[in-house]
Amino acid sequence: MDKKNFAEIFRYTDENKVEKKIPIVIPMIQRDYVQGRSSATEIRKSFVKAIYEALKSGKELNLDFVYGSYEDIDGNIAFIPLDGQQRLTTLFLLHWLVINRENITTDCDFIVRFTYKTRHTTRAFCDFLTHKFKPQFEHSISYEIKEDPQFILLWENDPTVKGMLVMLDELNNTFYGEHPEMKYWEELPKISFFFADLDELGISDEIYIKMNSRGKPLTRFEHFKAELDSVISNSDFSEKVDTDWTDVFWNIREDNGVELPVVDDSFLRYIHFVANIICLKRNGNEAPADDFEMIREVYVDKNNQELLEKALDVWVGIDSESFFNEWFTSNQPDSNSFLVNIRQSINLLKKLSRGEEQNMRNVLLLWGCVTYLMNTDKVSGKDFRTRIRVLRNLTLNSENEYRKERYSAMVNETEELILSGTINLETNSFNQQQKVEEANKLKWIKDNDEEHELLLSTLENNNLLLGSTCLIGTDNYDYFETFNNTFKDCYTEYEWVNLSRALLTYGDISYKENYWRVLIPGKNYSIWRNFFGPNTHANFRERASEAISGLLQDAKGGKTFDKIIKDWMAGQEKYDWRYYFIKYPIIIIKSQYGKYWFPGETKCCHFYTMHTPLSTGGRHWEGILLALSDENGWSLGDYGNNLYLEGTNKHLVNESHSCKMRETIEDDHTEDLETIHIEHDGNFDLTDRVVLLKPILKKYKLAK
Repeated sequence: MDKKNFAEIFRYTDENKVEKKIPIVIPMIQRDYVQGRSSATEIRKSFVKAIYEALKSGKELNLDFVYGSYEDIDGNIAFIPLDGQQRLTTLFLLHWLVINRENITTDCDFIVRFTYKTRHTTRAFCDFLTHKFKPQFEHSISYEIKEDPQFILLWENDPTVKGMLVMLDELNNTFYGEHPEMKYWEELPKISFFFADLDELGISDEIYIKMNSRGKPLTRFEHFKAELDSVISNSDFSEKVDTDWTDVFWNIREDNGVELPVVDDSFLRYIHFVANIICLKRNGNEAPADDFEMIREVYVDKNNQELLEKALDVWVGIDSESFFNEWFTSNQPDSNSFLVNIRQSINLLKKLSRGEEQNMRNVLLLWGCVTYLMNTDKVSGKDFRTRIRVLRNLTLNSENEYRKERYSAMVNETEELILSGTINLETNSFNQQQKVEEANKLKWIKDNDEEHELLLSTLENNNLLLGSTCLIGTDNYDYFETFNNTFKDCYTEYEWVNLSRALLTYGDISYKENYWRVLIPGKNYSIWRNFFGPNTHANFRERASEAISGLLQDAKGGKTFDKIIKDWMAGQEKYDWRYYFIKYPIIIIKSQYGKYWFPGETKCCHFYTMHTPLSTGGRHWEGILLALSDENGWSLGDYGNNLYLEGTNKHLVNESHSCKMRETIEDDHTEDLETIHIEHDGNFDLTDRVVLLKPILKKYKLAK
């Protein structure tokens, strides 16, 4: 595969080693020249600017691959490009402009051998431009062309001709608008291509055409690479873009019934990813979404160029699928394992290349991996194994902390963690409680053997915890395996509710989310995941940890949830709110999100089961009335607070230490029919009020 400039493509060496001058013919299958369209303004300006900057500075500029084949046309060999038409046409126009601007007369005859086979009008215009028209450069070039007597009005209906006129004005304004005295002819050979003869590669043009029609590299990316290359100081950069680095993204394409991403799109997403990391570290802002603004803001800096190159180099020669399989899993492993459970498809590079789930958590995890790969001489695999797990713990348990003002610290601390294994407790970044927990666990790992870390890793992988182990603690090391055997994310609703009831027997496990709303784990996985998440309530952690320790101790001894509940119920002589939750599971079942409201400063036997996550809003039930709602003839309605006797206005109301039977009369006025006082000792009932109230409900039902 050769590297050629524009003029060299017009030369061909035959089998007898004889060099011939040949034409370039854009074939019938190619589309119109689009770089001059109004819809391509940004692409056009960026591409022209990239060429201008390169020629002005004397730098080489490589414009990617030109594919094609040599064919016999009317007894003469011609080069037929099957990819590169747009760039070749632009360079044809640029060379024509420079030749005429600078009055070049030698070694420039190749310009007349460029033509189009697509339309007769296009061929005629190219012939007119190279053989008949002589610009004066007193007005815009397009104006002078159209004013020429030999210009045919029909040409204005040809989209390729229209595009050429626009591009000629763009080139003229950019290269000679402010400095008409500038000279570029000697620099033009520095613009080159990787030249591929399909015949030599053994690829038929039919196959290539099919490939091209399915998503050959986007023209926009070609322009992007040209502009990026114009600012990059490393002369090898352009070649690596087209070879080693492209291979990285080609190798992670899969065809399992999923539409394949265009490799250039994947490449560009990764370049944006690194740019985002650079900008996030600096001030918490993402890099500009516009490709060309990103270059100007980020990659003009030599240090950033070097970081991009390193971040790309680390994937060369690596099977990314094998790399991520070595460290991550998409679920909790069946046995003890150091694999890191991230509950998603684990090839983070592939996810990025496809544009999937680029949330802050995935950004930080991927950057943690890249940081390790860039520093394998400083970070051992064993250290990375521990540190990437810590990063998983921090990222998965900091959902409420993902805010712009924290991003800079998060990225910097990700690098610090991977490189040195330290956690900065003084900064405002990840969840503070989780940071403290991770720092303590790192010290515990250091003070113990690898078997301890293995069991901790297995515990952290539990789908209910995902790194947040503050309610278990390292002091309960002997119960790590018991926890995984007891708390499983595959439970049915019945099993979840029974687990909640069993755990409540060991103490008050309610978590106060705000001044009135509490969380009590209930009937599904998501409620329990919220329960085990990091929090800053030391009192709750102490209560919950004590309850969990008690449950794990009994579970390790062989006790089932039903046995734990039965034994506890048998020993109750006074009844607090927990008693009603445990005895009457409908109270737990009816809470969709595990949220409850206890009116008053202390929890008593009057509370509300919420059907919504944040507010009551009428969508709630009084808990004791829920326990009575299966009584024949009485109904709560969909979201009612009171228990109504069907067909009447009579209803039961539960309060802290009494219940009242009321009747609604005119104008929504209510009248107390009966007050049932509940014997109590503080917040404990001395009688099960549900049992007490059932005969009263039957009495009113019979009197109906």
